[in-house]
Amino acid sequence: MIIVDVDGEGRFVRAVVEKSSRDRHLDNAALEAARHWVYIPPRNEKGETEADRIRIPLDFEEHESCWTKTVPDAPAYPEASSLERYPPQWPGTIEANQLSGEVVVTLLLESDGSAHSVRIAKSSGDMAIDQAARWAANQWTYVPAVVDGKPVRSVLRLPIAYGNKPK
Repeated sequence: MIIVDVDGEGRFVRAVVEKSSRDRHLDNAALEAARHWVYIPPRNEKGETEADRIRIPLDFEEHESCWTKTVPDAPAYPEASSLERYPPQWPGTIEANQLSGEVVVTLLLESDGSAHSVRIAKSSGDMAIDQAARWAANQWTYVPAVVDGKPVRSVLRLPIAYGNKPK
């Protein structure tokens, strides 16, 4: 998350990192990019433009290859208790239309098992169904992958079924 100050003409004044990406190179790239963006300043009640402070969330997608250099001895998996605590809150259209299928999510997991990123790898074709699967996967806790007895960062592709069993 960066904060950008612009003058009354919409020109860049300065930018600061409000919430770091945890990678100084990415933070610096965001600040440098902010210098080159075009800004439209707000107008006051008289119709005059004003200086403004803009909060901009940024999400740098990491390629999966950054997370997997070796094949783990034991792959990551979701903890059963968290699956029970946070089941997907499927939209009513599934039951009403007797839909079934699966959504596949890709998770980038830290070595402590926390989810760094959750993306839809295979969509159901319905945004509400995909979002329900993504939300649930974000809530779950995971047992990390292991290499040589040590937990490591990893990628987990996780199919999540909805409705009746997919055929």
